[in-house]
Amino acid sequence: KLDLEPDSDYETSTFIASSTLGSKHRFIIDSGATSTMVNDARLLSNLYTANPTQIRVGNNEMLVSKQRGTLTLGRLIVPDVLFVPGLSTNLISVGSTPGKWEFSKNSASLFDKDQNTLITAHYINGLYQIKASDLHTALSASTCEISR
Repeated sequence: KLDLEPDSDYETSTFIASSTLGSKHRFIIDSGATSTMVNDARLLSNLYTANPTQIRVGNNEMLVSKQRGTLTLGRLIVPDVLFVPGLSTNLISVGSTPGKWEFSKNSASLFDKDQNTLITAHYINGLYQIKASDLHTALSASTCEISR
């Protein structure tokens, strides 16, 4: 669980995750996170400087986000995503994504208003994760957005 330290110099939010989830390049679907977060600024377009957000990760380490941008994974576009240097795993916040999530025993899918699938995560080791092959396809489709 991620907790934030109250500080008048920092914007505060609440996030749930673990800082020891493993691969730096995977995405976890997080129903408790209030913001989507990435650990690599190259995943974001329209990057801008924002009020610092201080984040306490599961091992009690404090991380700070000072930039935000837009994440594009294939057809999924998420604005106002936090760039968090040192975050071990990218998080997609259920509450910050457009459309409707449907969760099942084996997967979680996000659908747009016309019921088109935007992205699907698979239940692996107790977490809804975007598979590496799906992520590669989504990032390849978004190359023009993330290469800026």
